Order: sequence, then structure tokens, then C-alpha cells
Amino acid sequence: MWGALLGGLWREGDPLRQTPLHDVHSNDLGARMVPFAGWSMPVYYGGIAEEHAAVRTAAGLFDVGHMGVFAVEGEHAGEFLDLVTTANASRLPNGRAAYTYLLDPTGHPLDDLIIYRLERERYLAVVNAANTEKNWVWLNGVNERQYEIEPGDPWAEAPIQVKLRDLKAEAEGDQRRLDLALQGPRSRDVLARLAPDEESRRRLRRMRAFDVGSFTLAGIDLEVAHTGYTGERVGFELLVHPDAANHLWHAMLDAGFDDGVRPAGLGSRDSTRTEAGLPLYGHELGGELDLTPGDAGFGGFVKLYKPFFIGRSGFMAREQRRTSQIVRFAITDERVPIAREGDPVVDARGGWVGIVTSAALDTNQRQVGMAHVMQRVSEEGTPLRVFAGVSARRGGRATVPRELKRGGRYPLPANAVVVPRFR
Repeated sequence: MWGALLGGLWREGDPLRQTPLHDVHSNDLGARMVPFAGWSMPVYYGGIAEEHAAVRTAAGLFDVGHMGVFAVEGEHAGEFLDLVTTANASRLPNGRAAYTYLLDPTGHPLDDLIIYRLERERYLAVVNAANTEKNWVWLNGVNERQYEIEPGDPWAEAPIQVKLRDLKAEAEGDQRRLDLALQGPRSRDVLARLAPDEESRRRLRRMRAFDVGSFTLAGIDLEVAHTGYTGERVGFELLVHPDAANHLWHAMLDAGFDDGVRPAGLGSRDSTRTEAGLPLYGHELGGELDLTPGDAGFGGFVKLYKPFFIGRSGFMAREQRRTSQIVRFAITDERVPIAREGDPVVDARGGWVGIVTSAALDTNQRQVGMAHVMQRVSEEGTPLRVFAGVSARRGGRATVPRELKRGGRYPLPANAVVVPRFR
């Protein structure tokens, strides 16, 4: 259930991969482990609500070692990323990051990702675990000029080439990297306690959102980025060698324990990002609905002022005919079933307007979520009705009965309202 709920693409019977912290989660911390995107991952340790609260009040430590990490290197690294992503990568200063998208030539989203410019000719890209292999094949195919990159133009191909490296691969040796995330208001203080000197602490204090730099923390050389996926204003991702992940994990927990820093699993990662209105690939982006960044409310991250990038013409064409979008909603009724992906959404008069794409309990244990709805009901304050939990009970085939019969029991929609798109 959790694999489907949280967006994983794991299928029953597939072998599961494990991060270097797997035994720490399952044996030392007693985590509830679940299959997610082909990996065995912790969904919670003590409870999702407690871990959600830790992120909002202190900090939560997430193992995101299942995410893909690529290096893009060479004289034309920035130009290549300008071609394959919607960002203006070549204009990123060293030490800065950008949230962006990979699109195929038709404008279909392949993934959302963050790119980090470490040096003039060296970038890192962190991609979703479920899409890692697909992205790797796509990027290499474009780089090797194997794919048509503009519909109807078989001569269009990448004019430059770069060096692509999969930093999760054993062959990368000392350059291997995986991702840990420390998210919450006390996260900067925790990292500062692991810094070796005042200059390093000063650099940490000066980091702005989407800054990235090289540091030594707890005696480990690594990259620290002021990025995250929980909606917290203060949060960091740490790109560390897999062999050092265990030591760094325990060092951060020990340094922040008295402040309330706790390990956090996929459940609270999903609830915090849903509360914050952040899209998850397969739910608010791509998936069965084939949602674009414009649908998701993130069209500003598609830099249409660039003269060309893969998917530009397709994205523009889809934007011109788009009549629906993602909204964030809050359920105002109490004691109603938990909303699930696929639950129908209707307007105040009972007319179908869309479906739920994600839902969770927020910091105050109120149901919040996101739904793909018609634009006419997308304004903040618009009342909605959500048939919460109906699709889960009926295998995704919820229907409103045509006739009411004596003795029958029928689902009633919960009252909801459109709230600001982002927390």
C-alpha cells in the first residue's frame, strides 16, 4: 500500500535495493520498512505525526539515499543542462542550485530534480529514485545524439557533449555520493556543532536557500546544500560518500538529540511536502494524469525566455489549451475518512470537478491535500466537496449512486475549501 500511496513504482516480486543505513533503520531504530521505488525504506520509526512535528519544531533526519545522483562535467556542462532541463543552468553562479524539470520532446515531464553548480564545469543533479534509470538512459541518449529532441525535426540533436557520471555506481570510488536530509528550524545549529572551526560555522550561517558548498562536518568531506522537500525555510541536504553515511547519521542525531531532532521516514516526508504544497512525481506531476509543471502550479520554473530546450514547444502548446490545475485544499469537517489519491472532488452543487492527487494530516492534525480540478473552482476560498476515502474502498472506481434505497448506506462528501497553493 505504501509504495502506491507515496508514489513508488515497485512491483510485487521485484528485488529491493538497500541504502547503507538499512540495518540502522530496521535493527537499531525499529523502523517500519516498506518497498518504495525499488528500495527498502523506512516509512516511520515512532509515528508519522511525531516525526512531522519534529520537522516543524526542531528537525527531522531523512535517509534519502535512494535518490539518484548524477554528475555533469566538462566545458559545455552548463549548455547541456540548458538543453535538457527547463532551467537556465549556464547562468547559475558557482555554489548555487536550481529546481527544474526534464521534459521529453512533446513536453511530457520525465522528472523534477535539483541541479547544483559546484564549479564552472561541474554540476550535480539529484533525481527521483523511481526515475533514476529512465533519466540516466535519456540523458546519455541525448548526449550521444541518439534521440530526436524536437518533434518533426530529425536533424535536431545536441550540439555539444559532456561527461555524465552516475555517482551511485561502485566504479566512481571516492566520488560516490548519496543524499541525507536534515530539515527543520534547528538543522543549521546541529550542523554548526559538527563544523571543525569558526570559519565553517560562519559559512553555514551565511548560506541562503539554494546555496551549496563543500564542507567538512564530523570529520567527513561532503557537499552541503540549503535545499529540501519539506517546505521548511531552514533545511539542508548533505551529499556524502556512502561509506561515511552511517557515521554522519549518528553524529547529526547525537548533536541534535537534546533539541528534539529525530529520524524521520517516508511518511512524514510525504505529509510535510503535502502540507507545503510541493508536487510528487506520479501524483502532481506526470503520472496517469500526465500533469506538467504548469498543471502543478510551477510553470515559473520553465524558463520560456530560453530560445530552445527539449520540450519547450510541447509545453507551450499544452499551456495554451490547459483548463485545469492543481490546488491545495483543507477538509473542514471532522471525523471523516482519510482522503486518498483518486478520490472524487465535486463543487458545491455536486458537479464533478476533479480528483485528489495527495492528502495527509498537517501539523494541527487537519486533513490537507492537493487535487487536480477545473480552473473555475481553483480560486482560494472556493468551497469543494471531497468523497474522502471512497476510491480506496472501491478500488479506484468510486461512483455516486443513481438511486437511494431503503436500508442502504451511501458515501457523503466532506466539506473542503481551496487554501493558498503553498504553505
